[in-house]
Amino acid sequence: MNYKLQSLRGIACVFVVYFHVVGTPLTGLQLPQDNFYVFLSDLFIYIRMPLFIFLSGYVYGYRRYSGGFKKYISGKSRRILIPFVVVSSVFFLIQTNTPGVNNPIDFNILTFFLYPYAHFWFLQSIFSIFVFYCIFDHFTKRDSKFLLCLFLFSVPLFFISDYFTDFFSFSRTLYLFPFFTFGILVNEYKLEEIKGSRLGFIIGLFFSLLAINTFLLTNGGSINKISLLAFFIGVIGSYTLLRTMFVSKIFIFIGGYSYSIYLYHVFGTAFSRIALHKIGMQSVDLHVFVGLFLGLFLPVIFHKLISKYSLPALLFLGINPAVSRGKS
Repeated sequence: MNYKLQSLRGIACVFVVYFHVVGTPLTGLQLPQDNFYVFLSDLFIYIRMPLFIFLSGYVYGYRRYSGGFKKYISGKSRRILIPFVVVSSVFFLIQTNTPGVNNPIDFNILTFFLYPYAHFWFLQSIFSIFVFYCIFDHFTKRDSKFLLCLFLFSVPLFFISDYFTDFFSFSRTLYLFPFFTFGILVNEYKLEEIKGSRLGFIIGLFFSLLAINTFLLTNGGSINKISLLAFFIGVIGSYTLLRTMFVSKIFIFIGGYSYSIYLYHVFGTAFSRIALHKIGMQSVDLHVFVGLFLGLFLPVIFHKLISKYSLPALLFLGINPAVSRGKS
């Protein structure tokens, strides 16, 4: 096991859960924009999902598609699409029938599973990316030159991704695609072995970009998630964290359940917020701490319980019962 990589997966989970705890003006705790917790959320917003997908690409680089199309697609469908349909349906039912839950929506069976809904859009996107790379790697024979060309081609698409359809989260797939491909490139070209002054320059550049973002945030400004600054924060930040990440037992543990945490963290964060409000606890600090804790660890408990049984493990986790930890 790559302990640094698994630790970084844990960090990525914390970023995602923290964002959904704090939320936006319409979701989560609905804090004012000048709140410190909102500032922290906004500070890392341009690395949150890019880091998650970058790590998926980096791991994919270890086990790229090499044949067996039917078996590969079947495995990805079981792992991604079955939980996508089941868990998003359960979340919808809870969201529309539980008082105090943010943003209930109307249900349309013809479009519900075909367009972005809550955080489940990521499952549509990552499945599409895996299918694409299955075909791409088959025809290019995993030639690194084609991979580099693909990355260069995908970057302009990132900047115009908002102009494409949201069908099966296609526009968001184009947004994520360069970061996934960059993860494969880092693995393929052994870029994690860069050392010395070049590594120092990259790290310095990342902190410079964060400083620019901090300056904008503290002066009432912001940057679009589809911008040159956001792109470089995502790319350089993901690489910097990969190179500088320390080994941590708690983050290794969290990272081992990254997929389950992504699927189920919103149940923990919503439960925390509603329960604390019910008992009259209004402390923002308490809400953030409890929400983060339950968002991270309730999915782990659920995973351990459900993974013992064949059918629930398949429906809710996309795994066989023998698999004790979630894998991305």
